[in-house]
Amino acid sequence: MSAFIVSKEHIKAMLRAAMNTAHRGDSFRWLAPEVAAEGDYQQGEPWGSTAVANATRRWRDLTCETINETGRMLLTENVRSVCHRYNEPMDSSDLPGPIGFSLADATFTYPEIAMGKVLEPVAVLKAIACYEYQSCEHPGWEGSEEDKRHSKCHTCTQIAAACEAIAEAKGEWPAPVAEYGFAERKLEPGEPPIGGDS
Repeated sequence: MSAFIVSKEHIKAMLRAAMNTAHRGDSFRWLAPEVAAEGDYQQGEPWGSTAVANATRRWRDLTCETINETGRMLLTENVRSVCHRYNEPMDSSDLPGPIGFSLADATFTYPEIAMGKVLEPVAVLKAIACYEYQSCEHPGWEGSEEDKRHSKCHTCTQIAAACEAIAEAKGEWPAPVAEYGFAERKLEPGEPPIGGDS
């Protein structure tokens, strides 16, 4: 299988979808996977004495403050996959993908995410599928301690689940393959940007 680095716009589209699926006044949340601690389970009880504290510690939120970290996490996993596939170092400048790409220079700001165009849900699902396909080439993608710490698979899965629900409610899911695409939806007049007030 070949692999390439997705564009910064690709990552921004996924982040924008996650921000757009959050309820007003709430953030997009996911639970980072982790091996359960010894006290998380207690026989005959729904959970153990440490379960609530450990679950609270594992919550991750996509907010204005964490959007850069989350975007860089997703892009780093994609680069790690491509480097593993082609046996290149992480700082290689000769990787397939955007011309002039530099992981060190990649940043994601809330204004550029919030003010951008919103993709239709089915297009977001395709963006996530493409991202996962390009990022799964290294052994740390799924199941390793690093995967559990960063939880990028689960971030994508949460975005995808929210988009599937929206698409299904709109009667667009499941969509025939011919209908997949990256058609952007422009904000309607008076429609607030992601996370904005109405």
